[in-house]
Amino acid sequence: MAQAQVVQATCPGCKTVLRIPADWLHKPIRCKNCGTTMQARSPATAPLITAKPPVLPTKAPPLPAPSYKAPPVMPPAHPGPAPSSAGFDFDGDECAFDSPTAPPPSRRRTKKKGGKAWVGVAILGGLVLTLGTLALVFKDKLRAGIQTAVTGQLPDDEEPGSSPKPGSPGSGNKGPSKAIPANAQFPRRAMIISVHNYLYANPINDAPEVKGVKNEDPNIEWLVRSLNLNLRIPLTQIVRLSDNAPKGPLPPLRKVIEEGLVNFLKTCRKQDRIMVFFVGHTKEVNDKAYLVPLEGEFDNVETLIPLEWVYAQLAKCEARQKILVLDGNRFNAAQGEERPSAGPLGEKFQKELKSPPAGVQVWSACSAGQQSQEFEGASLGAFLDSIRLALTPGKGKGALEGKIQKHDDEIPVQVLFEKANAIMAEQVGKRKLKQVALLAGSAPDSDVEFDPAEKPAALPAMPVVNTGDIRLVREIMADISLPPLKGGEGNGTDVLFTQLPPFPVAALEAFKGGALPEDSKVRKAVTNARVMLWAISTATVPGDIKAEVDAVRKKLKVDLNVMQTRQNNPGVGNDGPLKTRVKGDATAIAKIIYHLVRQLDNLNEEEVKAELMEATTPKRWQANHEFLVARLNAQLAYLEEYSGLLGQMLKALPEPNDDTVAGWKMASKQKAGDAAGKKYDKAARAQFAKIITKHPNTPWSVLSKRENLTALGMDWQAFFN
Repeated sequence: MAQAQVVQATCPGCKTVLRIPADWLHKPIRCKNCGTTMQARSPATAPLITAKPPVLPTKAPPLPAPSYKAPPVMPPAHPGPAPSSAGFDFDGDECAFDSPTAPPPSRRRTKKKGGKAWVGVAILGGLVLTLGTLALVFKDKLRAGIQTAVTGQLPDDEEPGSSPKPGSPGSGNKGPSKAIPANAQFPRRAMIISVHNYLYANPINDAPEVKGVKNEDPNIEWLVRSLNLNLRIPLTQIVRLSDNAPKGPLPPLRKVIEEGLVNFLKTCRKQDRIMVFFVGHTKEVNDKAYLVPLEGEFDNVETLIPLEWVYAQLAKCEARQKILVLDGNRFNAAQGEERPSAGPLGEKFQKELKSPPAGVQVWSACSAGQQSQEFEGASLGAFLDSIRLALTPGKGKGALEGKIQKHDDEIPVQVLFEKANAIMAEQVGKRKLKQVALLAGSAPDSDVEFDPAEKPAALPAMPVVNTGDIRLVREIMADISLPPLKGGEGNGTDVLFTQLPPFPVAALEAFKGGALPEDSKVRKAVTNARVMLWAISTATVPGDIKAEVDAVRKKLKVDLNVMQTRQNNPGVGNDGPLKTRVKGDATAIAKIIYHLVRQLDNLNEEEVKAELMEATTPKRWQANHEFLVARLNAQLAYLEEYSGLLGQMLKALPEPNDDTVAGWKMASKQKAGDAAGKKYDKAARAQFAKIITKHPNTPWSVLSKRENLTALGMDWQAFFN
């Protein structure tokens, strides 16, 4: 058998002569005498010495540790010359090669003063060197963590669970032709248009972001964070146009949406990949598809936005990838129809969805005959929440988990669509509902490459809302500002000044001025009615009447907090405590109804009516009086209906009633069922209709049209665990 060649080397720690097999050169080794770790190199003139081949271990050695020079260990204390050569270990295994002419060094060590201190120094030094080595090895991971914490966006070359970046060691792929800075923004943008407090249609839920209060109900801001952190869309490139945006809310009126969308699309670069979301009502009218803005009316196409117009704007946009996400036809069964809803998606609407322009992809929340479902405690809705969850990594459930995203990649809409649909099917299936999203359109056909040198897309200019004579409109709204009719909903005025459509200046001309003396019967009756409506509400009171409202609340000692719009199922045979509480609530509601009836009587007093007929009574106060009469009737209709539902529950718990039912919620319906409620409902609607005709294109007509569409009937609707 041929003998292995060895090379002589000197240990840099204890200066002992070592004999090393030639085929172990360039590997980390450790001196047995002093413990120094080194890597031997063979000089060109190094003499070769033959030796018997070593016996190698059968077990494969572990990966070698990083090569560094460890602190020297104190030599043995016993006297005697050092051996001419010493054995050594290869780092990580126990295989020893000893000199054939010298005995192995003694393992005995004598204690020496200060030895413990040297050991501590050695351990500390080793720890520092180890940490330093780890920092070098994992420097990119550390950088990724720091960048994510600061900017909310991972760098391009780091993604948990991903494969090596092309061009990096071990990737096996050719890298890009030009280097991309680690902090380069992804060429991705998003615009989220959402409409919530519709003037003439059913509201779309979105749990508000309250400063300092943790929100457990996923809302659109949660979706924004998912788009940023998981889809790599920079926060600076996510634009929100909404009446419910936490920063800079805008009324999503038709002109505002149209101008805002055009401005966003114009600022997109050729290399951008964009997503445009519309969250709100969509409606098929006369076989055509429309988006419904804040002031949109289902039966008036002049107030709606044609889907074909949106398609035309997207077709003109130069962005490399264009995705339109439509979350329309929203419906919450437990909420019911407070105002008219769009109903299921129509067949003709679906046909238009499936025919977008070339290069435009459309992702719809549901298919024909279906609605986009909302659930109790899930205000984001099943569709948008499924997208959020599909983007969220964790336990292998994220659609993009393990898939590195690069700057030149398209937004993986097909992958997200499939994952989100699976999640949504599970959510709606639990509630015995059906909702299947739809994806249509062609993939982008573009060879535009990512250019990190190009400046990021400019932020689009947001439209300016012109409501005519702003000062006069604000004064009118201050006169008639009221809380939401249904107590406990909202935290302020039912309709804000910023949510109103533009008013023609000429239409408001007759309402300028209008001061009334303090002893005016009309002024007192209108003001007292307004104070009472705020006093029974749980909403935040305007500053101009806060003192008066507080005084009334102290005397009244009851408000709409007693209205329990949901009742939990106590279980079979355990309804005694529930019925006791319901009986107490019914008594409190009866007290509120009594005080509202007195205010309505005051508005209809003969002295008040006589003053209204006088030529000196400003037209503005006449309109205020008419609106308060209508609003009091509507409030009474709602409370009488509520009182009737409490009476039903005292007789028997609502159906269905089994172990699967978590409870019942008061869902809205158009027609009142209670006899007293029907009487007030009829009077309210007649008065609202009169105002709409008498004062067109004014704040009174807008608010009256809204209230006239509000459902005052109610029914128990079961909700499930």
